[in-house]
Amino acid sequence: MNPYDCITDFIYVDHPPEEADMIVIPGSDHLPLARKAAELFRNGFAARILVTGGQPANMQESEWTFLSRELRQLGVPDDALIKEDKALNTFENAVFAKKAADEKGIPYRRLLIPAKASHARRVLLTFQARFPADTECFIVSVPDRNGVTASNWMHSEAGIERTMLEVEKIGRYFKQEVSRWTAGTKPQK
Repeated sequence: MNPYDCITDFIYVDHPPEEADMIVIPGSDHLPLARKAAELFRNGFAARILVTGGQPANMQESEWTFLSRELRQLGVPDDALIKEDKALNTFENAVFAKKAADEKGIPYRRLLIPAKASHARRVLLTFQARFPADTECFIVSVPDRNGVTASNWMHSEAGIERTMLEVEKIGRYFKQEVSRWTAGTKPQK
């Protein structure tokens, strides 16, 4: 084992696709997420795609608009798309995705979630923290703009920077969650 393997194993999550109630795309301006979702949809893994994402300062339109346009161009019909256009970060993607599914009466026992490879663990933990404990979340990762993946992150400055930033963000995101997750459990001796 290499010293960085534990970081790779922690940050980079990629599950084989499983049949799910819906595909959820966390907001982004990264078109490969929409392309992966369309592929999963066409292959029958889910009948719906919930696209979540508001309008960040660096975009002229909402992430919902941007990603759903690509999905339509890839042949996903409008009636298969679920809209959420308020979320501005990963935490809000999960919170507002659940709310949108609840409002539409769509079950979420199993979710397929396309995510950038280096963002995969944070997406997984965030959705696990905001959806009921019995919801199964399957991450299907895609390389980011720099082509960063589990097998190459440690070989580029961009990969190292992106990966270590995720380690930091996970610490900030979930520091408060750990107590909630362990409430009612006894420590092991």
